[in-house]
Amino acid sequence: MEVRRRHGTLYDPYYESFFATKPLISLANGEYLAPHRGLVLAQGVEGLFDLCKENWPNEFGSEFGSAFEAYVGRILHDLPGVRVIPEKESRRYSDKKMCDYIIVGDGYILYLECKAVEYSAATSTEGAVRGDNSTVKIARAVDQLVSAATLAKEGELKDLLGDREDIPSIAAVVTFRHIYQANNNDYWDNAIMPHAKSANAANWRSLFVHRPQTLDVSELESLVSIVAWENSRPLDLFADKLAQSELLVGEWTSYLGKRRSKECTLGPLNNVFESFMDDILDKVRE
Repeated sequence: MEVRRRHGTLYDPYYESFFATKPLISLANGEYLAPHRGLVLAQGVEGLFDLCKENWPNEFGSEFGSAFEAYVGRILHDLPGVRVIPEKESRRYSDKKMCDYIIVGDGYILYLECKAVEYSAATSTEGAVRGDNSTVKIARAVDQLVSAATLAKEGELKDLLGDREDIPSIAAVVTFRHIYQANNNDYWDNAIMPHAKSANAANWRSLFVHRPQTLDVSELESLVSIVAWENSRPLDLFADKLAQSELLVGEWTSYLGKRRSKECTLGPLNNVFESFMDDILDKVRE
């Protein structure tokens, strides 16, 4: 496996092909060549994010963050038999750090924080990972998850959550794009913990059944669709996935991809797709 140098910067071989972000080649005669048509279609969606982030970083960042959090909330409502509590509701019970959503389900509580981030460093050395903006934001999210769970454990949220004694709790940070190896031990110990401000973060076992996980939004979509299809619980998927060696099941993307059937779909996405197709058919008939 070759590690290449470009403009004097060391690039890791696991990085996506250059054509993932620049899917067209401009030819001298004014035409364009697409090495892979699927990448052109994918960039039609993700490319808008990259363009806006590059040209209007401050304005777009705040607007996109709010939209991202709202979209995650829509996904969470597809979980069967749950109560989804947004931060604005939990804020009525405490002015301390809180996470974006608390999901109360059948015999479990899921604490969830949204961070519309991606890994942006040019390399994946230990120093680059630790200093990347995505790492800092994920560590901040862990602090918020730990704070919310601590408040619940100490009884400050009893009027909101009821008696949580003996109810297993899990936690997750949802990112916009995939953060490579975000759930392995080295990332937690050497990247997250140096940035975490909460003293309880290192003692997560007193709050959660499993260490807080980092999922990108597509992984969250898959997890929720599987839970809805099987009428199970996120707690069950956490237990199944994290009880196995990552060498056997891979990261969350691999695990969920193997477990998800073709019939697993999300209600919000179904509605958008059906509406889109109806509009197209109406225009064709006209």
